[in-house]
Amino acid sequence: MNINTDVNSYSLQTVMQGTSDKSSKPAPAEKPVAEAASSAKKEAVQELTVVDNTVLKESIDHKAVEAEQEMRDNLEKQINASLKDLNFGLSLNVDERTNRMVARITDKESGQVVKEIPPQELLDLAAKLKETVEGMLFEARG
Repeated sequence: MNINTDVNSYSLQTVMQGTSDKSSKPAPAEKPVAEAASSAKKEAVQELTVVDNTVLKESIDHKAVEAEQEMRDNLEKQINASLKDLNFGLSLNVDERTNRMVARITDKESGQVVKEIPPQELLDLAAKLKETVEGMLFEARG
């Protein structure tokens, strides 16, 4: 018997079984295709979920940054209104290296910084520590 005859007789048997018994399993060639399609669907759903979660997180982070900036601006205005008669000014900023809030009290006449909280030396130390830790983590992963 040659291969073509075997394939034709198997296909005929499969068709005949399909008409007599609807609960029979799909042909062996069909099962991997169905599994591959199902797997591809699962992967696509997982990728979309990751993308959706990333977009959502970025949106929430952006809104949180905006809300924090607004609160900082309002606080700065209130404190400056209180300091108006004392000839001092206050500025609130975020140090980009450490992502920490920095308050500077300045003399309005001279523009000189009277007090900085936290002090610049502490911010420099925190930035160096952050760089060192990030460097160690990078080396550990590599």
